[in-house]
Amino acid sequence: MKTFHFTLVLLLSLSLQAHSQTSDSTSWREMGLRLSGVDNLDFIYKKQLGENRYKRIRLLFSDLQFRRLNDTNLFNASLGGALGWEKRRTIAEKVQFLHGWEPFLNLSFNSTNDRFGLNTILGVGYVLGFQLTVSEQFYVALETIPSLSINLNAGEAASDAVAVGAGFNSNAVALTLVYRFQATKP
Repeated sequence: MKTFHFTLVLLLSLSLQAHSQTSDSTSWREMGLRLSGVDNLDFIYKKQLGENRYKRIRLLFSDLQFRRLNDTNLFNASLGGALGWEKRRTIAEKVQFLHGWEPFLNLSFNSTNDRFGLNTILGVGYVLGFQLTVSEQFYVALETIPSLSINLNAGEAASDAVAVGAGFNSNAVALTLVYRFQATKP
């Protein structure tokens, strides 16, 4: 349980640090929804760091379930997030290629009556995508994130195990809908 609290505090402090670093002048902020399937929805926030450079934060709460079967209580919860950097390169009038590193952390907790398990996935991905500017305040993007991760399982309901994985799946292309606005530092 200490690992769960530590990783949650680490994720929150990284996102607050990313949000608190602001430039001296007007810069773009972007927020939207990233959909990589019918049941996979992320909130994404981006902040301009410089010309065609952005810091990005993705937060998702992917699963929350409570079930009662006979005399057994089943509880599952999953939370994940990523903090990354994005570079953009214009390739046509309204089209940009985007790419950049994005470390991520996913936590899953499950319990069955008095037994529990914690699954932690720590990894780094590389964002690859294209975005189409619809207006100054709105754009649509398609992206995928090939990744390398380590998966740690611990607890009474799971066998202690470590797994390393790498992934590039063409089925994991995400559609992102983003609203842009300018922010000025007082």
